[in-house]
Amino acid sequence: MLAAGLPLFVWGSLRDQIVLPRLAASCWLAGVTLIALSWTDAWSRVPWRALAWPCALLASLVAVSAVATAAGADPLRSLLGEQLRYQGLLPLVMYASMMVAALAATACGGTSRPLLAGMFVGGTLSAGYALLQRLGLDWVHWTGLPAGRIGGAFGQPDVLGIELVAAAAASTGLLQGAGPRARVIIGGGVALMLLALLLTLSRGAWIGAAAAGVVLLIFYIRRLPPWRSLWYVVPAVVLVVGVGVAIPTGRAALGAAVARAGSAGNFGETAVSQRIGLWRTSLEMAADRPILGAGPDSFPVLFASYRTPDQPGIGTANVRPESSHNVFLDQLVDTGVVGLLVLLGLIGVCVWMGVRALPVLDAAPRAAVAGMMSALAGYYAAVFFSLSQAMTGWLPWVLMGAIVGVAASASASAQPAGVPAAWRAPVTRAAWAAAGAALVVAGLALVLADLSAGRAGRAAQRRDITGAVDGARAATRWNPLEPQYLLELGFYEEAAGARVGPEHRDKALSAYHRLNTWFEPTAFGLVREAQAQADVAFSTPEDKDRVFSLLERAASLDPYNAELRRGIADFYASAGEDARASVHRAAVEAMQSGKGGGNP
Repeated sequence: MLAAGLPLFVWGSLRDQIVLPRLAASCWLAGVTLIALSWTDAWSRVPWRALAWPCALLASLVAVSAVATAAGADPLRSLLGEQLRYQGLLPLVMYASMMVAALAATACGGTSRPLLAGMFVGGTLSAGYALLQRLGLDWVHWTGLPAGRIGGAFGQPDVLGIELVAAAAASTGLLQGAGPRARVIIGGGVALMLLALLLTLSRGAWIGAAAAGVVLLIFYIRRLPPWRSLWYVVPAVVLVVGVGVAIPTGRAALGAAVARAGSAGNFGETAVSQRIGLWRTSLEMAADRPILGAGPDSFPVLFASYRTPDQPGIGTANVRPESSHNVFLDQLVDTGVVGLLVLLGLIGVCVWMGVRALPVLDAAPRAAVAGMMSALAGYYAAVFFSLSQAMTGWLPWVLMGAIVGVAASASASAQPAGVPAAWRAPVTRAAWAAAGAALVVAGLALVLADLSAGRAGRAAQRRDITGAVDGARAATRWNPLEPQYLLELGFYEEAAGARVGPEHRDKALSAYHRLNTWFEPTAFGLVREAQAQADVAFSTPEDKDRVFSLLERAASLDPYNAELRRGIADFYASAGEDARASVHRAAVEAMQSGKGGGNP
């Protein structure tokens, strides 16, 4: 929790330098936690009867996602999920393990304060680093950050905003029961997080912060007197904001924040209209697979076949949105109505158990549960306008586990007699330890694969094409669930075919064919296979028919992609197929004139 937003998990040797290190670290930390809990025999001391509903719903969600994966649009891709997002079935299993681990730890310990302390320190350091970034003192060069915004060590403002919302809200749970100095420190840290949150200019995160604040206020009015424990935050906020306004940079940032907030209601703004368009598209996807959906992380797989030539903010551009930018619509697309209802049921049960436990808890654990529930509300309000991914996707699961763990430890049924005999057996401890070890190994495989891919990329920059091919091959062996590695292997094999020997052209064709066979083919993958086929053999009518068939399949998968159509038309023109080329050029003209332009 402490290291979540720090550069510790940014590793330049990897190809995916920011997101994947955090996914691997989450696997390692969750796995080690499961092993440690097994070593301490925590599982036999958890009041499982009091946790029957959240555990049953969690198991049901994993089961529904597994069925949706097997019957989905792209089962193999759904196991790990979309590149840079990684929200497939296996990450869901990891999240479930993290929830169970947090549940067991807090239920046995009877407190969530160590976890909240980790969130506080991590959020404060993350905010401090982001503010250094805003002042131009950052020692790391981050690519892709929008001008005038900060992303901390996440490299993305919206992701930083989500982490700060959850950390700041949860940190308020430490105020009750802390000494005067500790309260001043906590208040100052929360104020620092709120200032950094303001500078992210993330409207979704601001909405999340408002939701967290409202929930926290409701709890303190109705359930958590006295009010004085919250007053330590107020002077710290006033001081930090006052210092920010006193300097020119701070005033400029505040003006930008006000302008950014005012643009949220402008439905003509690109970011707003694009989200609305993606939401509409996701509902169309869900209507075609309403019961169990299309499998985890399937939105980018389906998007090309559902897009329109006037897709808001996208049009006929060559893009692949990673999500609908609404976590609940993503769940609806991925696992259908069944999966969405189970997820909502799980969230609802966890909140219900937390609220129900408040009257019987002492002041400090009561404040901690309220802080965690406000953090949960802030997270889901923020991702209503954003997406879940590996850098912050673990947050709600740890929070839900800690909430029900504390609630169960205080319930009347939290007695040793409530522990089934099966949970006291050594084989159960061994099973949880084995699950933890599997997570550690999975994280290691992810890192080794991406290290190989990063090595391949650096070799290609040095024009060491043999080294690039070797690295790409190793990446596909370590992680066969990532289609991008096969695509890159095909690129490097094509380059080796031009420089080393023609036998690499056959290997490039093989790599692209595996890509389009193992995974649901994409238009880009089919075009690459067609090009590789043309490089290998393009002299006989049969050869040409194979190439043309791949190209037409690509056009049919993404019929409103103008760049793809132009590329296909140029290929036909170079091959002397002017009639075919004219069909695709006409389709592009029809798209740009607003008359549509489907398949020939």
